[in-house]
Amino acid sequence: PEVVLALSVVARGCRQGEADALGNQLRATPELLLSGRDLMARNVAPGGTTGALLAALRDQWIEAGCPASIEDQTALLEAVLAAHLS
Repeated sequence: PEVVLALSVVARGCRQGEADALGNQLRATPELLLSGRDLMARNVAPGGTTGALLAALRDQWIEAGCPASIEDQTALLEAVLAAHLS
């Protein structure tokens, strides 16, 4: 996270107050709680498919506003699986 903040600050030419605000925003972003283990628990074989599904999940999670609850994230996972494995 610190590297991302530093790159954002440099790229944007931010002042200290703007850099602090970016840092606070980055620290406030909840964590994506699901991983490849959650996919394997749903019978998705390890490999390239897992990586693609995790990338799609992360995209959907960001589009949904980065929900923090495991229930909301699991619902997103189920939607991604339904869309990609049907």
